[in-house]
Amino acid sequence: MNFKSWTKSITKHLIAVAVCIAGAVGCTEVNYDLGYDFIPESQRMTLHFDTLTGVKTYLYRYDSVLSSNTGYVFLGKVADQTFGKRTNSCLVQYLPVSIPYKGGFGINPIIDSLYLRVAIASYNGDTTIDQKFNIYAINKDSGLNYDSLYYTNLDVEEYYKPENLLFTFNYKGKSNIATKLEPTTLGRELMQQLISVDTAVYNNDSLWRKNFAGFYITPDPTSPNAATYQFALDDAYMQLWLRDHDSIDQAKIKDTLTAWYYFYDGEEYASLSVNLADYDYEGSTLGELQTQTNNFTDTVMVQPTIYVQTWGGVISRLRFPDELVDALNELKYTTNEDGTRIEHSVMINQAMLYVEMKEWVEGDMTTVDYMNAAPNRLGSYLNMRSSGTEGYTPSPIPDYLYDYEKNYQISDENYVLPYNGYLNRSNGYYELNISSYIQQIMKGTMKKDILLGPSGYDFFGYGHVALQGAGARPMKLSMTYTLIKK
Repeated sequence: MNFKSWTKSITKHLIAVAVCIAGAVGCTEVNYDLGYDFIPESQRMTLHFDTLTGVKTYLYRYDSVLSSNTGYVFLGKVADQTFGKRTNSCLVQYLPVSIPYKGGFGINPIIDSLYLRVAIASYNGDTTIDQKFNIYAINKDSGLNYDSLYYTNLDVEEYYKPENLLFTFNYKGKSNIATKLEPTTLGRELMQQLISVDTAVYNNDSLWRKNFAGFYITPDPTSPNAATYQFALDDAYMQLWLRDHDSIDQAKIKDTLTAWYYFYDGEEYASLSVNLADYDYEGSTLGELQTQTNNFTDTVMVQPTIYVQTWGGVISRLRFPDELVDALNELKYTTNEDGTRIEHSVMINQAMLYVEMKEWVEGDMTTVDYMNAAPNRLGSYLNMRSSGTEGYTPSPIPDYLYDYEKNYQISDENYVLPYNGYLNRSNGYYELNISSYIQQIMKGTMKKDILLGPSGYDFFGYGHVALQGAGARPMKLSMTYTLIKK
């Protein structure tokens, strides 16, 4: 561990700068030291600046991201040489909105087609490549419940059967989906059931769910790795097109009709959606590391490069080793001329952790691509599965109370926690203010590990980034602190 310390008072440097500025503008010189000698020794405070290195870094896999009822669904397949392949799928419920007539679907209705219409919110990857998607029936006895919590690593096999394929559709591009679903035999049976069921089912959500449990939508296994898409559920629906017959001459077609079904997601409708993410790291950089680190959970092997990935992928563990904590606590001591050591109190004014991007090279245009792919902000957590009022959610370090920040932004939309955590695109590093946390580990009241992952509300973004760990350019902790002499 490399430890570098300057123990001269930064106050005196600030005084010198102030004097120079005063001379340049012709102002009266001010002596800021005036009266300092009259302050009792026990009440004097001095500012210091130190830089420490020695943070140990490890890989960590956290795939239990809460993913139910987010208001969006994510679909598609994407691949990256470093981060492997990710497949996004979803479980989603659909509810009826309107039928052609109060009494149902008219006389001897004939089914024509079923259309899917979904608004795209964002995308990631090559949107010019066509992907095929499969829609399966969810088992009617699946037990999916709006009041339960579901995660990205949900074992979907217990909720559907591969032989229950209903529809397929293809999609590419960046525009909203407006496509005809291609039905299988089971799909046509479902469409027939939609117009044959008693209308009482349409008027009772509980009865509806007993008859129609919802869909499991996933990319076809043969579909290429191209892109993943985010779709907004508040603008997602199906249209069932059909025709009925004239009441007098029943051999004559009367009208072309439609029935509407929305993918509502929310408490008002007690309707469920769950996003799923499956990873295949074989052949990627992380695949090689996976075999070395026991599925990214081994905290023995220090990694020179660490990674942060959204969607229940890889995150990283930062460990402040005993040697570094000891060095922090050494800041409290001064030595008299006679060699005696005196312990003082230390107040951390600011502790900034600088985490550099691995691929960042000044002036290199490919660096822009890496920054665009990286999360805009990183979060710091003590625990990824702490129980709260909304179930298991990440527990942040004291400096990163993301719930407070979100709630405060209701009244002040510009408010940002002093924690910062954003990517500095000019210098290629993330800047994290962890002052309170450092104060706590110095006191021994908090564990010496931080989990570095996406920010609290970006777990479903598309970001991934490689970071400098304990390698050639290790993380640095820059501190400004005040010594309070006893």
